[in-house]
Amino acid sequence: MTRRPHSPLALYLAVAYALLVVYASLHPFAGWRDNGAPLFAFLDAAWPRYYTGFDLAANVLAYVPLGFLLVPALQARLGIAAAALIAALAGAGLALGLETLQNFLPSRVPSNIDLACNGIGAMIGAAAGMNWGRELVDGG
Repeated sequence: MTRRPHSPLALYLAVAYALLVVYASLHPFAGWRDNGAPLFAFLDAAWPRYYTGFDLAANVLAYVPLGFLLVPALQARLGIAAAALIAALAGAGLALGLETLQNFLPSRVPSNIDLACNGIGAMIGAAAGMNWGRELVDGG
């Protein structure tokens, strides 16, 4: 079996998508201030009073591509299982960081439900990346 050379395309796409997630999560980037609340108070908050199925699904689906792209980006260096684990953890870590930063934006509300949905999306994407990531990114 001939081994294909590693392509950096997956890494470039993963970084570009992560920047897109950062932009979408922190937009409008204006009015930064400390509201005095503890940074991680949102982690043990109650279920939000107002939520929609669309919001939950959007938060899951937003992180699926990130988890998917990180697996082939890391696979050549780490192996498939470790790449999937790191991809899921990296997606959840990015979500935690962005939800925490939303504390400083008055137009954004950090949420533990959003964080959980983002982490689930990254895990789903990593699982899909284990199965199809290398063929679609490098072989396509």
